[in-house]
Amino acid sequence: MKRLFENWRKHLNEELLVEVSFEDARQNLWKAAKKIISGYYYDKWGKPPEGSFKWTSHISAPSEWHPKWRRAAEDYEQLMIQTVPRDLEDNQRGSALLWLIRLTRKDPSFREEVVELKIPPTHLSHLLELFFQNQRFMEEPDINKIKSRQELETVVGEAGPAIKADQEKRAYADADAGTEILRDDAEWKVAIISNKGAACELGKGTDWCTAAPGLDYFAQYYSPNDPLFFLEDRETGQRFQFHYGSRQFMDHNDYPVDEEPSELFRLHAVLVDALGEKIEQYPRVLKQSETWKTEILLSDRNSPPEELKNFVDKILASASGPGALGGEGGRYGYMIDAAKHPNTPPETLTKIIDFDLQSRQTPALRYGLTINAARNPNTPVDTLDYLANANIEGNGGISVRLAVATNPSTSSETLQGLARMADHAANAARKRVNLEERKTFKIKVLK
Repeated sequence: MKRLFENWRKHLNEELLVEVSFEDARQNLWKAAKKIISGYYYDKWGKPPEGSFKWTSHISAPSEWHPKWRRAAEDYEQLMIQTVPRDLEDNQRGSALLWLIRLTRKDPSFREEVVELKIPPTHLSHLLELFFQNQRFMEEPDINKIKSRQELETVVGEAGPAIKADQEKRAYADADAGTEILRDDAEWKVAIISNKGAACELGKGTDWCTAAPGLDYFAQYYSPNDPLFFLEDRETGQRFQFHYGSRQFMDHNDYPVDEEPSELFRLHAVLVDALGEKIEQYPRVLKQSETWKTEILLSDRNSPPEELKNFVDKILASASGPGALGGEGGRYGYMIDAAKHPNTPPETLTKIIDFDLQSRQTPALRYGLTINAARNPNTPVDTLDYLANANIEGNGGISVRLAVATNPSTSSETLQGLARMADHAANAARKRVNLEERKTFKIKVLK
C-alpha cells in the first residue's frame, strides 16, 4: 500500500511539473540557485567560516554572503531564464525551467558547465524549443523523463527527419498571397511574410517556430507595420528570418545571427536595399537601421573624421539641460565611444570636453566624457594643459588629471606641473617626466 501511495505521489508531482506556470517555476529559482551554488562550492572548496556568509531573501537585496558565490548564483539565475525559450506556451516554459533546475541538481557535469559558465544558453534553448514545439514527433515526449542534456540532444535529433518530412509534405494554399517579393535574382531572394501559410512555405526545412505546422506562433510576431522578413542567399542556400519588433534575427537553424555583428549588418543592408523607399512603412526597421549605422560608425576604426564630427555635433545640438544625454548606454554611451575613437578630430574632442564640464550628469557619470577624451592622443595640447590646471575636485578631478598624465600628446611643461601635485596623477606624471629626462640624457651622451 505504501509503495502504491509513493508511486501515485510521484505521478502527481510529474503532472504538477508539466502544468506549472513559468512565473511559479521562477519563484523557486532563486532558492534553488542558492542551494546549487552552495553545494557546488562546498564540494569544491569546503564550507565557509560559520556566520561569515549569509544569504538574503532576494537577489536585489544587499548580502553579506561571499561575493564570488553570490555572483555565481546571480549568473545561474540569469542563465536559466535566458535558456528557457520565449516561443513556448506558459506551462511549457514552466516545465522547461523546472527541468533545467532539476538537471543542474542531479547532473554534476552539467552543474559544473553551468556554474563555470562553460555552456552558452543558445544551444540548449534551441533544443528545448524544438522539443516542445514538436512533442508529437519525440520518442520520449515527457521532458521529466529525460535525464541529461545529451539525452535531450538525442531525442530531438532522432525526431528531426520526421519533423522535416511533415513540413515538406504540407501545401499552403495562401502562401503566395502572404509573400511579397522585394528581390529575386541570382544572388538574393528577399520577401515580406504576412500570413502563416507563407511563413510555413518559406520556412520548410528550417527550425523557425513561425514555420511549425499546427502551431500559431506566427500570430505572436506579425503586425502590418512590423512583419517577418525572409532572406535567402542564393549562392550558399542559407535562409534567414528577421523580426525587428522582437529583435530576433535568426538563421535557418533558428540561431541568432547577431552573435556575429558583421554578418547581421551585412544581411540588414541587403534587406534595406531591397526595401528601398518602402522602409518608411516599417518604423522599427528604420529605427534599427539608424542605430546600427551609428554602431558601425563608432566601431570602425577607419571611420572618416568628418562623419564622426557631424555625429557628435548632431548629438550636442539636441542635448540641453542636466543629464541631457541620459544614463549609461544610449546617447551617452555613443559619446563615450566618440571620445575614444582614434579618428575623432581635435576640435570635436574639445567640444565634448566643454560640454561635459558644463553639464550636470549624475555623480557616477560625471566627467566620464572628459576622462575618455583626455586619454585620446588627438586631443589638443592646450586643451590637455587646461584640464591639468582646471579646478576639478574629488575623484573625478584625479581621474581627469591621470588621463592627461598618461596621454602621449601631453606637453613636458604640463607633465612637470602635474608631477608637483600630490595624487595618483602626480605619480604617473613623474614617471613620464623621469622617462623623458632619461631619453634626453641618452641623446646628449650619444652626441
